Amino acid sequence: AHNLRLKGFAELQAALRHPKADERWHVLVAGGRGNGNGDGDGHGRQPPSAGSDRIHLLGPQRDMPALYAAADALVHPTWYDPCSRVVLEALCCGLPVVTTAFDGAAEVVEDGRDGRVIERPDDPEALCAAIGGVLDPAVRRCAASRAGQRRDALSMRRHAEALLELYRAIASARC
Repeated sequence: AHNLRLKGFAELQAALRHPKADERWHVLVAGGRGNGNGDGDGHGRQPPSAGSDRIHLLGPQRDMPALYAAADALVHPTWYDPCSRVVLEALCCGLPVVTTAFDGAAEVVEDGRDGRVIERPDDPEALCAAIGGVLDPAVRRCAASRAGQRRDALSMRRHAEALLELYRAIASARC
């Protein structure tokens, strides 16, 4: 996360305080501080304190696949993301995800199979239910079993090939 406010960090903190949150849940927050210039939320302020001994701010990480492998789920309660790469990466690593309808990557999440999509990040009850849902062993098994298929479908190579095909079609239509 770079812009913690935009990525739903405060909403995730609120969900952890919700009565339906499991006290065993721990959150690891990986990412830089702010927008690369040292500002925590993209607006010149330092990142908010975790406020809980269950939230761990890790800072920038180089080995995200290792974090995905160690995690039980990826929770990305974003307020805006055209297409969150972290969600796509997690799915490709077989990790179930929770994100919001404000994330373009939500369109590839199969709700209840490999993740959950909630309408708004500021609904702590829905966020807690979604987190609990993706921690279900059946959902975790399904996400893990689909990882290879996801890697093929969501690869940068496939994306580049699709763009080239589109450009060729447009170019041939103009002639």
